[in-house]
Amino acid sequence: MTFSSSPAKRGWKECKLGEIIEIIGGGTPKTSIPEYWNGNIPWLSVVDFNIGNKYVYKAEKVITQKGLDNSSTKLLNEGDIIISARGTVGALAVLRKQMAFNQSCYGIRGIPDISNQDYVYYLIKDSINNLQQIAHGGVFDTITRETFDHIAIALPSLPEQRAIAGVLSSLDDKIDLLHRQNKTLEGIAEALWRKMFVEEADNSWKEVPLLEIIDLVGGGTPKTDTVEYWDGSIPWLSAKDITSNHKRYIVKTERNISELGVNNSSAKILSQNATIISARGTVGNYCLLSKPMAFSQSNYGILPKIEGCYFFTYLLIVSLVDAEIVPTLSAQLIQDYGKNFEAKNLWRMIQFAEYFPKEEIVVTLSRQLSWSHFIEIIPVKDQLAREFYTEMCRMERWSVRTLRKKIGSMMFERTAIAKKSDTVIKMELSSLRESDKLTPDLVFRDPYFLDFLGLKGFFQEKDLEAAILRELEAFIMELGVGFTFVERQKRMIVDGDDFYLDLLFYHRNLRRLVAIDMMRLSPCGRSGIVMI
Repeated sequence: MTFSSSPAKRGWKECKLGEIIEIIGGGTPKTSIPEYWNGNIPWLSVVDFNIGNKYVYKAEKVITQKGLDNSSTKLLNEGDIIISARGTVGALAVLRKQMAFNQSCYGIRGIPDISNQDYVYYLIKDSINNLQQIAHGGVFDTITRETFDHIAIALPSLPEQRAIAGVLSSLDDKIDLLHRQNKTLEGIAEALWRKMFVEEADNSWKEVPLLEIIDLVGGGTPKTDTVEYWDGSIPWLSAKDITSNHKRYIVKTERNISELGVNNSSAKILSQNATIISARGTVGNYCLLSKPMAFSQSNYGILPKIEGCYFFTYLLIVSLVDAEIVPTLSAQLIQDYGKNFEAKNLWRMIQFAEYFPKEEIVVTLSRQLSWSHFIEIIPVKDQLAREFYTEMCRMERWSVRTLRKKIGSMMFERTAIAKKSDTVIKMELSSLRESDKLTPDLVFRDPYFLDFLGLKGFFQEKDLEAAILRELEAFIMELGVGFTFVERQKRMIVDGDDFYLDLLFYHRNLRRLVAIDMMRLSPCGRSGIVMI
């Protein structure tokens, strides 16, 4: 389906894209005035959202209220759309919280009673090629406000817009959840690598020069005035692409070159899963290649000399780039203050200070959580996930072992609250922190992991019920703290008819009965947990 297909076939309204949206311009506070910068208002540029994801959560730079008031930049709301309009034309994202933005982008809102905001996002996404074609041809590629008036669209009714956007958004929300899960797993992988190969390195291991285990590959740029060398099928990485995808898999590049361009320049093609690192300008940014790509002379490609060790090589580079400063500082601190400041502890202290900056919160938490708890929480990269594990661990008094298991099973990503907006998550975690008030979204999960029951393939209801009762303690642990078993096959009379609840639990903190219907817990069904 395309959004611009013939409206006559559906009875949709034919109009221009510019007629159904509000376009908002951005700006930049004066960089020469320190009072305008380093505040608490995120300020977006294309670098922050040119990564192919639907949502943008944060910005590299932040401005103050003074910076906002004394410049042409404006605040976009959560759910507003941002599109890059100059240079890199057509990068698109939806804001997950309120942010300001620069003049190289436009903010976009649907017009109430005419267009649905989510539908507008997919409509613009479908129109990107047209926008880019109109933008090309000048001295600089630029989208203007008038550009949107040249895009013909077919607009369905508002109920149809909501229905279409609902289907597409559900898929994008799942993709976004997977991205956040990946970030958590990446943090765990980096922490495990540092633990196994740095902190717990065997003294008998042999030390070798780095270049004995990796190949360093230089890049190049085909002549820009030779048209045949460009716009081919081979992705070509610039330092800008790497900066935009730092610590990620890179999927696409701003520019492509042709095979002729590769053959007539010093550019080389790196294999899939190779590591690439920026070596000039913004030095030390790195990423993994999702497919074979060429790259410029401002970067180095890194290949393992040991066959197949791509991910080991990547994590090795991560540790080396991050580790340059810390060992030097650690040596000085050990000399002045003793062994407690060895490098591995210093790393943890640095991360702790970064992730828990508010002294009053640290003072409260330190009375209830041990340093060993924090060591488990620190590798969790997502801020909201860290806050979730910290508060749940504090409230439910998890042991270090239990906390490690909860993080390993990705409890936050499976909890209903993770599917809410950042604003809602922050509000519920704040309420939990201030009043120890649990909500159903913090308790229930989707999916539940019941592999400990030992059931294989498809099974009958009675087998599932028997297995749960046999492993009742483990089942309650998976449900979460606060659940108490009440009864099996509990008889209930509703409107004169008898019904039997397979399992009935009580949650002490929520003060609610929780009924579980086995038929809906089968592999074919959805979760059958109901709160009464």
